[in-house]
Amino acid sequence: MNYSIERLIYYRRVLQQALELGREYIFSHDIAERAGATSEQVRRDLMPVGVKGHRRNGYDIKDLLEKLDDYLGAGQRICMVLVGVGNLG
Repeated sequence: MNYSIERLIYYRRVLQQALELGREYIFSHDIAERAGATSEQVRRDLMPVGVKGHRRNGYDIKDLLEKLDDYLGAGQRICMVLVGVGNLG
């Protein structure tokens, strides 16, 4: 598995928890601390997502979650067929 995608999924979880706690902004070092990464790794992982943090406030959590969802394809419906899994019912 692509480990940066795995980390992005975990960052998303961290962001949702911060939002539930009433936070509007978060710094990369806060995400890193909760995700067991470095702030540099968090910033590198977030570059392709297309969002930049600000020195004063950090990342806007709602904006970052929205862009992460778009990048990860969250909420997209995927049709598939399972073959050879036996009786599921």
